[in-house]
Amino acid sequence: MQAFTAAGFTEPQVFEVITAVAISAMTNYTANLAEPPLEDAVLPHAWKTGY
Repeated sequence: MQAFTAAGFTEPQVFEVITAVAISAMTNYTANLAEPPLEDAVLPHAWKTGY
C-alpha cells in the first residue's frame, strides 16, 4: 500500500485495481469454460499448438 501511494496513486485506486483484476479473472475463467468461438478480427492471432 505504501509503495502504491508513493507512486502517486490514491488509496481508492487500490480498490479499482483489485476490482479490475477480479473482473478480468472471472471473464477469463468464464470464457475458458464456455469456449466461445473467436471473432474474425482475432483469428489471425489465435494460439496454435504444435509449433
